Amino acid sequence: MMIKQSISRSLPPVALFAVRTARWQIAKARSNMLASIPCALDGHLSERPPAFVIGCGRSGTTALGRALGTSPSLHYFFEPIDRWHAVSSVTDYGEFFTPGVSRCSLAAADVDERLRTRFRRVFRSALVDGRQMLEKTPINAFRIPFLEAIDPRAKYVEIRRDGVDVVRSIIQISRMNDYRVAGRGTANRWWGPRDCKWKSLSHDVRAFGIESDYLVPAAEYSTRAAIEWIASLKAVECASADLGDRLLRIDYRDLTERPRRTLERIAAFLGVASGDWIDRASGDLRLSTRRNGLPLVLPGAIANRLNSWNERMGFTGRAIEGPHLAGFTTECQTTTD
Repeated sequence: MMIKQSISRSLPPVALFAVRTARWQIAKARSNMLASIPCALDGHLSERPPAFVIGCGRSGTTALGRALGTSPSLHYFFEPIDRWHAVSSVTDYGEFFTPGVSRCSLAAADVDERLRTRFRRVFRSALVDGRQMLEKTPINAFRIPFLEAIDPRAKYVEIRRDGVDVVRSIIQISRMNDYRVAGRGTANRWWGPRDCKWKSLSHDVRAFGIESDYLVPAAEYSTRAAIEWIASLKAVECASADLGDRLLRIDYRDLTERPRRTLERIAAFLGVASGDWIDRASGDLRLSTRRNGLPLVLPGAIANRLNSWNERMGFTGRAIEGPHLAGFTTECQTTTD
């Protein structure tokens, strides 16, 4: 990761644009090729069920996935957007490949046998090599029924983090429009080209009873981020009864303050052996501390929802009530997760 960042900083903008576009197109072509080639799993479930790291983006999913990915028993996929697109174009919530089809929530009705076959082919490198597939894409918190229809044995590890910290981090990355790929224009780093992610999310979360006054195109970044965090938690909660013991919830604080114990707990849940990998992964996890800055200001109804969830989960962060669109000046926390 550090090598890739170093190379990115050293390239002029035009060269970086060309390299990034080529990388996405090559990844797309590779995944489409995999989806078209028969494999041993056509018509059959893999020996071991897949596992998914879920949770709202900026909650620690990257740190958790990277730590678990060091296990020799797990085959880790970091946000394999190109592979999911090869499985079905409707998964392209950020319109990386197919403009106009972005959807955040996906349901069991979106799955048929052809899609299941394409899933097994595209992810065959994990499903047939004796290891367990582990995938991390935060938007999957809204797609559990879809994933269940692909493989009803799947396991899920949900990571939860203080909503104030998550919202501040999303605000920061939402201000960036520097991830240029041919065909996407000046896409926002978080909300995609033409706010496609927000348009889909604001439609999909209405099922959770979130006040419609704030599900509008003009919604400010802090309001959007808070709604995404709340809705991610609600989506997993709605699915939890059906998942039963196939869902494990962990706290971001436990991951950073007690990494060894937390990773051992997850390893036991997934059925993979502990070992030296846990020691190495624990050493790489850094404790992220909150920066004391300006209060997080949110519209009253959204602030109350965020604070209620935070109190329920034992987090100390609190938003304060303010007029709609007031939260844009909130100081943001710099994070790497």
